[in-house]
Amino acid sequence: MKGKIWVKSMLEAYNHINKVIKTIDKQVIDKGVKSHFTFGYVETMEVMDAIIELERRKQKLVCIKNLVEDSLKTIPRQSAEILALRFIDKLSDSEIAKLLKVSKRTFFRILDKALGDCYVAFLRLGFNCEYLERQLENEKWLVSFYNQNVDKKTQKKKLKFSNISNKASVVNYLWN
Repeated sequence: MKGKIWVKSMLEAYNHINKVIKTIDKQVIDKGVKSHFTFGYVETMEVMDAIIELERRKQKLVCIKNLVEDSLKTIPRQSAEILALRFIDKLSDSEIAKLLKVSKRTFFRILDKALGDCYVAFLRLGFNCEYLERQLENEKWLVSFYNQNVDKKTQKKKLKFSNISNKASVVNYLWN
Protein backbone atom coordinates (compact mmCIF):
# COMPACT_ATOMS: atom_id res chain seq x y z
CA MET A 1 0.00 0.00 0.00
CA LYS A 2 2.78 2.45 0.92
CA GLY A 3 4.43 1.84 -2.45
CA LYS A 4 1.23 2.66 -4.32
CA ILE A 5 0.88 5.85 -2.31
CA TRP A 6 4.39 6.87 -3.35
CA VAL A 7 3.53 6.11 -6.98
CA LYS A 8 0.41 8.29 -6.78
CA SER A 9 2.41 11.04 -5.13
CA MET A 10 5.18 11.01 -7.72
CA LEU A 11 2.66 10.97 -10.57
CA GLU A 12 0.75 13.90 -9.06
CA ALA A 13 3.98 15.83 -8.50
CA TYR A 14 5.21 15.11 -12.03
CA ASN A 15 3.34 18.06 -13.56
CA HIS A 16 4.96 20.46 -11.10
CA ILE A 17 8.57 19.31 -11.36
CA ASN A 18 9.53 21.43 -14.38
CA LYS A 19 8.12 24.53 -12.69
CA VAL A 20 10.11 23.84 -9.52
CA ILE A 21 13.26 23.18 -11.56
CA LYS A 22 12.84 26.54 -13.33
CA THR A 23 12.44 28.23 -9.95
CA ILE A 24 15.62 26.57 -8.72
CA ASP A 25 17.47 27.70 -11.86
CA LYS A 26 16.29 31.27 -11.22
CA GLN A 27 17.50 31.07 -7.61
CA VAL A 28 20.90 29.82 -8.77
CA ILE A 29 21.22 32.72 -11.21
CA ASP A 30 20.11 35.20 -8.53
CA LYS A 31 22.66 33.84 -6.06
CA GLY A 32 25.34 33.91 -8.73
CA VAL A 33 24.61 37.55 -9.52
CA LYS A 34 24.55 38.44 -5.82
CA SER A 35 27.89 36.68 -5.34
CA HIS A 36 29.45 39.36 -7.51
CA PHE A 37 28.77 41.77 -4.68
CA THR A 38 30.23 39.65 -1.88
CA PHE A 39 33.60 40.67 -0.56
CA GLY A 40 34.75 38.12 1.94
CA TYR A 41 35.83 34.53 1.67
CA VAL A 42 33.12 33.39 4.10
CA GLU A 43 30.36 35.19 2.16
CA THR A 44 31.57 33.69 -1.11
CA MET A 45 31.67 30.19 0.39
CA GLU A 46 28.13 30.59 1.77
CA VAL A 47 26.86 31.58 -1.68
CA MET A 48 28.70 28.66 -3.29
CA ASP A 49 27.27 26.22 -0.71
CA ALA A 50 23.77 27.56 -1.35
CA ILE A 51 24.19 27.14 -5.12
CA ILE A 52 25.52 23.60 -4.67
CA GLU A 53 22.55 22.72 -2.45
CA LEU A 54 20.11 24.10 -5.02
CA GLU A 55 21.79 22.05 -7.74
CA ARG A 56 21.48 18.92 -5.58
CA ARG A 57 17.76 19.61 -5.18
CA LYS A 58 17.44 20.03 -8.92
CA GLN A 59 19.29 16.77 -9.52
CA LYS A 60 16.87 14.89 -7.22
CA LEU A 61 13.87 16.36 -9.01
CA VAL A 62 15.24 15.47 -12.44
CA CYS A 63 15.82 11.98 -11.08
CA ILE A 64 12.17 11.76 -9.92
CA LYS A 65 10.96 13.01 -13.31
CA ASN A 66 13.06 10.36 -15.04
CA LEU A 67 11.82 7.73 -12.59
CA VAL A 68 8.21 8.47 -13.51
CA GLU A 69 8.93 8.51 -17.24
CA ASP A 70 11.06 5.35 -17.18
CA SER A 71 8.52 3.51 -15.02
CA LEU A 72 5.67 4.39 -17.36
CA LYS A 73 7.76 3.10 -20.29
CA THR A 74 8.42 -0.28 -18.66
CA ILE A 75 4.94 -1.21 -17.41
CA PRO A 76 2.16 -2.61 -19.62
CA ARG A 77 0.80 -0.02 -22.04
CA GLN A 78 -2.75 -0.01 -20.59
CA SER A 79 -1.38 0.56 -17.09
CA ALA A 80 0.77 3.43 -18.28
CA GLU A 81 -2.11 5.02 -20.19
CA ILE A 82 -4.45 4.81 -17.20
CA LEU A 83 -1.89 6.32 -14.83
CA ALA A 84 -1.08 9.11 -17.27
CA LEU A 85 -4.76 9.89 -17.86
CA ARG A 86 -5.60 9.86 -14.16
CA PHE A 87 -2.61 11.56 -12.54
CA ILE A 88 -0.88 13.57 -15.25
CA ASP A 89 -3.77 14.56 -17.56
CA LYS A 90 -6.12 14.83 -14.54
CA LEU A 91 -9.11 13.06 -16.13
CA SER A 92 -11.80 11.95 -13.71
CA ASP A 93 -12.39 8.32 -12.83
CA SER A 94 -15.71 8.41 -14.70
CA GLU A 95 -14.12 9.88 -17.84
CA ILE A 96 -11.44 7.20 -17.91
CA ALA A 97 -13.96 4.42 -17.27
CA LYS A 98 -16.01 5.71 -20.25
CA LEU A 99 -12.90 5.82 -22.45
CA LEU A 100 -12.08 2.23 -21.49
CA LYS A 101 -15.72 1.20 -21.83
CA VAL A 102 -15.70 -0.40 -18.38
CA SER A 103 -17.64 0.12 -15.17
CA LYS A 104 -16.21 2.40 -12.50
CA ARG A 105 -15.60 -0.61 -10.28
CA THR A 106 -13.61 -2.34 -13.02
CA PHE A 107 -11.70 0.89 -13.61
CA PHE A 108 -10.65 1.00 -9.93
CA ARG A 109 -9.40 -2.58 -10.15
CA ILE A 110 -7.40 -1.75 -13.27
CA LEU A 111 -6.07 1.43 -11.61
CA ASP A 112 -5.00 -0.51 -8.51
CA LYS A 113 -3.16 -3.02 -10.68
CA ALA A 114 -1.52 -0.20 -12.65
CA LEU A 115 -0.30 1.43 -9.44
CA GLY A 116 1.15 -1.93 -8.36
CA ASP A 117 2.83 -2.38 -11.76
CA CYS A 118 4.35 1.07 -11.49
CA TYR A 119 5.66 0.44 -7.98
CA VAL A 120 7.32 -2.76 -9.20
CA ALA A 121 8.96 -0.63 -11.90
CA PHE A 122 10.10 1.82 -9.18
CA LEU A 123 11.65 -1.12 -7.31
CA ARG A 124 13.41 -2.41 -10.43
CA LEU A 125 14.92 1.04 -10.86
CA GLY A 126 16.13 1.01 -7.24
CA PHE A 127 13.51 3.28 -5.67
CA ASN A 128 11.78 1.67 -2.70
CA CYS A 129 9.66 3.52 -0.14
CA GLU A 130 12.48 4.00 2.34
CA TYR A 131 14.80 5.40 -0.31
CA LEU A 132 12.15 7.85 -1.52
CA GLU A 133 11.44 8.96 2.06
CA ARG A 134 15.13 9.57 2.75
CA GLN A 135 15.83 11.35 -0.52
CA LEU A 136 12.75 13.55 -0.52
CA GLU A 137 12.32 14.38 3.16
CA ASN A 138 13.41 18.01 2.58
CA GLU A 139 11.15 18.51 -0.43
CA LYS A 140 8.15 19.64 1.61
CA TRP A 141 5.95 20.23 -1.44
CA LEU A 142 6.57 16.65 -2.63
CA VAL A 143 6.05 15.19 0.83
CA SER A 144 2.74 17.07 0.97
CA PHE A 145 1.49 15.04 -2.03
CA TYR A 146 2.40 11.88 -0.14
CA ASN A 147 0.73 13.07 3.06
CA GLN A 148 -2.44 14.03 1.19
CA ASN A 149 -2.62 10.53 -0.29
CA VAL A 150 -2.04 8.96 3.13
CA ASP A 151 -4.79 11.16 4.56
CA LYS A 152 -7.19 10.12 1.79
CA LYS A 153 -6.46 6.46 2.43
CA THR A 154 -6.82 6.89 6.21
CA GLN A 155 -10.07 8.78 5.76
CA LYS A 156 -11.46 5.99 3.57
CA LYS A 157 -10.54 3.42 6.21
CA LYS A 158 -12.18 5.53 8.90
CA LEU A 159 -15.34 5.72 6.82
CA LYS A 160 -15.28 1.97 6.26
CA PHE A 161 -14.77 1.29 9.97
CA SER A 162 -17.86 3.28 10.83
CA ASN A 163 -19.88 0.81 8.75
CA ILE A 164 -18.54 -2.29 10.51
CA SER A 165 -20.84 -3.60 13.21
CA ASN A 166 -18.89 -6.17 15.24
CA LYS A 167 -15.32 -6.88 16.35
CA ALA A 168 -14.96 -10.02 14.24
CA SER A 169 -15.70 -7.96 11.16
CA VAL A 170 -13.06 -5.42 12.19
CA VAL A 171 -10.44 -8.17 12.54
CA ASN A 172 -11.39 -9.61 9.14
CA TYR A 173 -11.26 -6.13 7.61
CA LEU A 174 -7.78 -5.42 8.99
CA TRP A 175 -6.34 -8.66 7.66
CA ASN A 176 -7.85 -8.36 4.18
